[in-house]
Amino acid sequence: MDALVWDKERMLCRFRLLVVTPVVLWMSISQWKELLPSFFYLAASALAYSLACCWLVSKRPRPYLTWVFRALDTLLISLTVYYLGPQNRDLHYLYLLVGIAAAFEYGLLGSMVAMGLIIAGHMPEMFGPSQLPSFFNHILFTFLVLFFIGWLAEGERRNLSHLFRLRDICNIKSSMTDMQTTLAQLVERTAQVLDAQMCGVLLLDACRQELRLHHPAFGMPPGQDIRLPLSGGGVCVQALLTGQGQLVEEAAESPVTIKGLVTQYNVRSVIAIPLKAEGDGFGVLLLCTTWDGKAFSSRDLMLASILAEEMGIVLRNAKLYWDLRKNYRDVVRALSMTVEAKDPYTHGHSERVTRYALAIGESMGLSPAQLRVLENAGYLHDIGKIGIRWNILNKPGRLSPEEYEMVKQHPDLGYEIVSTIENFQEEAGIIRHHHERYDGKGYPLGLTGEDIPLGSRIMAVADAFDAMISRRPYRQPLSWEAAVKEIKDCQGFQFDPRVVAVFLEVVGKLREIQGDNLDHGSTG
Repeated sequence: MDALVWDKERMLCRFRLLVVTPVVLWMSISQWKELLPSFFYLAASALAYSLACCWLVSKRPRPYLTWVFRALDTLLISLTVYYLGPQNRDLHYLYLLVGIAAAFEYGLLGSMVAMGLIIAGHMPEMFGPSQLPSFFNHILFTFLVLFFIGWLAEGERRNLSHLFRLRDICNIKSSMTDMQTTLAQLVERTAQVLDAQMCGVLLLDACRQELRLHHPAFGMPPGQDIRLPLSGGGVCVQALLTGQGQLVEEAAESPVTIKGLVTQYNVRSVIAIPLKAEGDGFGVLLLCTTWDGKAFSSRDLMLASILAEEMGIVLRNAKLYWDLRKNYRDVVRALSMTVEAKDPYTHGHSERVTRYALAIGESMGLSPAQLRVLENAGYLHDIGKIGIRWNILNKPGRLSPEEYEMVKQHPDLGYEIVSTIENFQEEAGIIRHHHERYDGKGYPLGLTGEDIPLGSRIMAVADAFDAMISRRPYRQPLSWEAAVKEIKDCQGFQFDPRVVAVFLEVVGKLREIQGDNLDHGSTG
């Protein structure tokens, strides 16, 4: 039950306890001599009614409780009318408490149900034909009052429903998985708010000077390709060029609707609203109803304009977010290329390690946020080698102990470089520990088992695998089978067994990533 409805019910219960019950008791006490022994039944009913109200209000909100209140109201009022007699006509107006409360909460449905309760409650007074005219006049007056209240309440309920759905649209976050998800949610909820059978966004292609339907579109087949040249006119083009919403109540009679839309989709009514960002139009929100639905009104146009304004803000923020992420990715890749430029034998190594690590991470069920961290760390995992001398990195023979100690510094150097980037602290940790071993014999800190970050354990397998199948100045690449066997043999010692198990499951996918070069070794 809605919190607003329940708060209103609590307020009505105070009215019951402070007004209805005292009135019933007072009227029964004032006529107790005439009512004996019915007085005791009526007084007991009033007290039981009060206790029931107190108990129900103390319960948690439930949809059926309001109807329980209505039934109790009708029962008490009907008992009072029955015992005090139909001559006490003022009591009959207590039935309006039931009717008005139900009409406010449930609109026309509530008013109709309330009328049924009121007629049932009046049945005791229909004891003779002489009462019928007065009875019907009273019922007709009550019906008109409740119908009017129910009609007003129905409109308010629709407005509240629209506002709540508008709130849902405003709460859609631009940090969703991708623009497709964001757009799909926006168009579906917008169609629900305005009872539209079709809803879509046409985005402006400035180069081609046309509007093009961007999928997903609600109520339209995925393969539908709608392109509208700006020189061709039409309701959507008018909306974009004028910056004003366009309403076509009867599309079949209008010359400015989309060509073929009426015949292909049996469209009855169309609304087109420009989507703007900082005053500049970048698209159009298109809404359509079919002949099975209603025709749009000026009120729908106003609500659609509000929704389009919010949609424009959300889409703009989403685009800014993804542009920022793309810029981050480009910077990260540029940094990884600085290392590969220094060591030509590692050309493409960071790219391949990243893709291997992502394949493993996806199969392990990592979240999108964790995969983004893993991706950034993959591209930058060897960034620390920029601080290692070129002649050591490219030495054709075995490294001396001193030279090897210098190479072992690159995870710490990478950590120091990447940790200076805001919001890259997790990536820095993965980079620092990607040469740790599961048995604790790795470097730089000698961490063991689960103490090593999961991203680092994944990166260790991906990095070692690509290193084995790649050509180096001091050795030829291993074959695909030999490299896989080496990874498998080292599980529990050098590598996390859980990561290795997933690696073996996705080996086929890794072969697709590397391509035919896997069997022959990379030139990188």
